[in-house]
Amino acid sequence: MKERSAVAGYLDDFQNHGGACAYIQRRGYRAERWSYRGVAETALRFARELETRNLSKGDRVMLWGENCAEWVAAFLGSALRGVVVVPIDNGASADFANRVFRQVGARLLICSRKHSEEISSSPASASSALILEDIRHNLADQPARPIPPAVRCPGAP
Repeated sequence: MKERSAVAGYLDDFQNHGGACAYIQRRGYRAERWSYRGVAETALRFARELETRNLSKGDRVMLWGENCAEWVAAFLGSALRGVVVVPIDNGASADFANRVFRQVGARLLICSRKHSEEISSSPASASSALILEDIRHNLADQPARPIPPAVRCPGAP
């Protein structure tokens, strides 16, 4: 196994596995398949979306939803930009999620459709949340070109 110096290094592994199936997840009555390449490309598009929203190294985003391919893509895309991900347990209450959102100074909420409905009148909803289930479709216009990784802090591994 190759040693990595940053989480974004996993993106290279995903690209190397290409069209092999990475995830199978249930969406309603359907089983949705994601290839490693699909996750990697969505992560790159997500990084570009963060760039468009002027989110960069050190900014915080909150990620609140079930484990899914989109969650992984959002996490990897954020890591690529140097954006700090604040993951919230899928079972957390809306009150708790709102408190965390405010306390960490998150600039963006990435959450499931279910959670976006739970917080529709909260400060987190004013952040123009990205819905996990819609990420692949909504970011299709963003280029999937590699971007330079965020600059590391001096002394960081």
